[in-house]
Amino acid sequence: MKELEIKLYGKVQGVGMRKRVAALAIGYERDIVGYVMNTDAGSVEILAQGAESDLEEFLKEVKEGTIYSQIDEVKVVWHDRPQDSFTKFEIW
Repeated sequence: MKELEIKLYGKVQGVGMRKRVAALAIGYERDIVGYVMNTDAGSVEILAQGAESDLEEFLKEVKEGTIYSQIDEVKVVWHDRPQDSFTKFEIW
């Protein structure tokens, strides 16, 4: 299992981003757990855990954003081992 930290910057709050990210994590028979949340700084933070191949596809789709978003920057950090333990994917 791998862990992926993603931070999205730009017009990413108030545009359905958290709902879209959660749907991507849960859909397509993926076994991705973790969370997505808005930050006080106006960005969106995602922590996702799962199989590397699932996380790679998830990341590609997250970068597409929503019809209303405008992603200006994406920061990504991979971890070989999860730092925390989650049992589902949640919107915080």
